[in-house]
Amino acid sequence: MKVNRVEKHIIYPKNSYYQMLDEYCFKSKNLYNFANYQIRQKFCKEGKYISYNQMDKLLKQEGMDNDYRNMPTAQSAQQTLKLLDKNWKSFFKAIKDWNKHKEKYTGRPKLPNYLPK
Repeated sequence: MKVNRVEKHIIYPKNSYYQMLDEYCFKSKNLYNFANYQIRQKFCKEGKYISYNQMDKLLKQEGMDNDYRNMPTAQSAQQTLKLLDKNWKSFFKAIKDWNKHKEKYTGRPKLPNYLPK
């Protein structure tokens, strides 16, 4: 049996690292929302999905790289994009299942949402 363990750290606003970590979270959210916008536009207009690798390549292009380059590390940017990719794959899986078993759902699954500002 596999057990997931979670460690939670509460960092209060008075902590010296709070402002830095808050800024990193803000940058990560901006990258997620920007990439989600790009994927949504492509999906709604052309019906095509931009995969993680394609999005990573797209964001490294000149002029598209502000949010990507502003991340504290390349790994954090990649993890943010992988999370978005996972959310979209879950959406596609849910749509397929919804088409087969509509009684399991209260409504049609929706596109992955943007993160709140």
